[in-house]
Amino acid sequence: MKLLFDWSDSFFETKESWHGDENMISLKISQYEGSFASAKVLICAQNSEKLLQKQYAQIGVQRDEDNPRIDLLFSGRLVAFPVGFSDGVIQLELIAEPENYRQQLKTFIDNNLQQYQQIDMHTTHGHHIPFDDLFFSQKDLSNPTIFLENDVKMFHWSMRTGLLSLSNIAHGEQKITISGDQILQDSLKVRLAREPYKNVNVVLEASWIQRIYGYVDLYPIIASNFKTGYINSFTNIKAGLEKLCSFPSRSSYHLIHCRVNEMTPPHTATYVQKCPAVSQEFLIDDGNDGPKSGIATSTSSRSPSATSPSSSSSSSSLSGGRKRVQFRRFYFHGKMLIGWNYQQKRHETVRVKITNEHVQCGREKTLYLRLNRIQLAKRYPFWYCHMRYEIGAKIIRNGFVWECTRSHLSLEQFEETKWKLKEKIPDALQDDAASSFFATNRGKNAIKYAIQKAIALITYSSRYIEINLSVDAGTFLFATINDQITIVDNRFQGGKVSGKIIKTNLIANANGRILNISIACCPYELAENYLTLLNDYVNTLQIAPEENLPRAEDIVRNVEVVNSPEEQEDMMAQLSAKSIKELENQLKAHGTKIKVALHPFSTTREIAEEIDLPEFSLSR
Repeated sequence: MKLLFDWSDSFFETKESWHGDENMISLKISQYEGSFASAKVLICAQNSEKLLQKQYAQIGVQRDEDNPRIDLLFSGRLVAFPVGFSDGVIQLELIAEPENYRQQLKTFIDNNLQQYQQIDMHTTHGHHIPFDDLFFSQKDLSNPTIFLENDVKMFHWSMRTGLLSLSNIAHGEQKITISGDQILQDSLKVRLAREPYKNVNVVLEASWIQRIYGYVDLYPIIASNFKTGYINSFTNIKAGLEKLCSFPSRSSYHLIHCRVNEMTPPHTATYVQKCPAVSQEFLIDDGNDGPKSGIATSTSSRSPSATSPSSSSSSSSLSGGRKRVQFRRFYFHGKMLIGWNYQQKRHETVRVKITNEHVQCGREKTLYLRLNRIQLAKRYPFWYCHMRYEIGAKIIRNGFVWECTRSHLSLEQFEETKWKLKEKIPDALQDDAASSFFATNRGKNAIKYAIQKAIALITYSSRYIEINLSVDAGTFLFATINDQITIVDNRFQGGKVSGKIIKTNLIANANGRILNISIACCPYELAENYLTLLNDYVNTLQIAPEENLPRAEDIVRNVEVVNSPEEQEDMMAQLSAKSIKELENQLKAHGTKIKVALHPFSTTREIAEEIDLPEFSLSR
């Protein structure tokens, strides 16, 4: 085996022929798992001035003297200035770091982001999820290692091609078998590198702003507090009803639509008995302040005064200076649609233990993960009925963004024919009014992601046996840290042991060619189907925290009717009124008033939920 050193014009130069530009005295090439390889070369200094002009070099090997073929072993660039000038000898240090390594990392990031962006985040996936931006901020995306933090892979930089690939920590690209008689004498050493993890406790936190919205029609709720089933009074209270629908600008409530009109109940026998048109009869002293004709049974043709009930009264004279008086009832009907839009903080914490059943005892670690704040990327208003929408307007409804295609006044039912579905809400929640993030599909994917990170920690720690050995470099010269080695030796239980190469150190000098190898071993077979088990585990999770959402019927906490028509009649019946004017003044002083108490939304409310999940086991 012959080693050759040639200068190059670039890292990726392809040589058609080798010249042996420098005479190497010794060579040491080292590479650690996840790092660039480096080389220390001792050469004879023929022309030191020429060395100062060089930047790249390659090292090749001619394995067979009878075969002129030379295989590339190492490509690199000079690190700083040549060192070790002494007795005509110069030491060079090279690193197998290609000039385009940053571009390769960027390409890796772009490919992973593209793969991630193709994932429908509202679907539970059966495959491995490489990345989720809830775990990282935008500034973290320039760090390619974030895509590997929940995986059992790491970067591998080829010392020959300078190309980036992913290397599995347990299984190598090439499987090499070394027998005990190929290991140099007294070079085999076995040691415990670390204590494995027995348990990893995951604490996963999520915070978001929950947006509650909806609307309620106050009219039927208020009307149910009247015996007739309609809002009615012996005074005209239309202005007061409309005032109920006005709210301060900073209130959690707002008016959607208010239309209250005076009405006449149907003239059927049922309604005549249930909804009398006039009051009971009241006796007053006979005078000159009222009509002398008979009692009016219907006054609907008269125009009522907004401030006085007198125009709706009627009277008839009796003997003895007494007179009967009745007052007309005002009935009202309409819609009083009140919308609410409220925000409250929510915080959810998921706790789950991942247990490695392959080991009897070991370390325990708690992994704290906090998701980025969950929020909408864009803010659009919610859809409401009885609103004027123009073409191009965008709204949010049931977790989707819609765009108006026809100008219209919205009805109480959403009309999809007048809207175009644009996209799902660009948010982690399917509906921003949801009370649980982890109950959603993407929330379960976040749990899966966190457990995968814990499994990756357990898997790394499972390689807790380290074996060092030395072999003849001529036989195993091209073994790299992307390879797996099986050592066949009766000194091991079962006659063999397998592990991934984590370090290589090639030493070539006048005394020989030796390759020192370190491998990390797991004493048991690592689970290959944990993703299948994890998918089954996540898909069967039942997460149902308390809703804590007000229902539409709970928005109206209480309705109080002060001076109802029946109370007005009782009040006037107890008076010894001498004139209609006196009764009218009493009605005005005791007019019907309606008080509505709405749900008292708190502006500082924060709801915290803790969810303990069943243990997840990496079984034997």
